[in-house]
Amino acid sequence: MSKGQTKKTREAAGNRRKLTRAEKKQIAEAIRKAKGDGKARTAQQTIPYLAMYPDGICKVTEKRYSKCVVFEDINYQLAQADDKTAIFENWCDFLNYFDASVSVQLSFIN
Repeated sequence: MSKGQTKKTREAAGNRRKLTRAEKKQIAEAIRKAKGDGKARTAQQTIPYLAMYPDGICKVTEKRYSKCVVFEDINYQLAQADDKTAIFENWCDFLNYFDASVSVQLSFIN
């Protein structure tokens, strides 16, 4: 015992006893129940990801992240020619932002 231990600590250490087989079994059963059987119980538990951050970025693997971005709907058909050109140029700038080393997936829901 080290000098820093109190009398209570020494007494508690002296009162230790071995667990019975039934107590060990009971503890093992409690641990098994707490860990679960590994089966997904909810839809959220079936989605494989490592971490979800408050800003909506999802860490899927050690080197892959995912982020969903929602854009407002615009009526391209009714836009003026100058507006159509600006929209198209902005879209091209957005797509050209990503170089060949970046994996990008776009999903359009109409």
